[in-house]
Amino acid sequence: MAAQNKKTERKKYEKTPVPAKSPNLNVRSAGKHKAAPSYEVIALKAYEIWLAEGRQPGCDRKNWFEAKAQLLAA
Repeated sequence: MAAQNKKTERKKYEKTPVPAKSPNLNVRSAGKHKAAPSYEVIALKAYEIWLAEGRQPGCDRKNWFEAKAQLLAA
């Protein structure tokens, strides 16, 4: 009897339609939130900040977070 219940459950599952994938599944409300900038975009902006500040060594983390903040604010 348990095997028959599994078959009917399986049939029900197979008949349920699969919803179409939306590109904004992780965004709560489209238009209000921007996608996070990519690694490459942040790296390029951090490099530009590093050049503008006179190529100071040891500022990579500061430049990274500053670049990310600037890109998210824009």
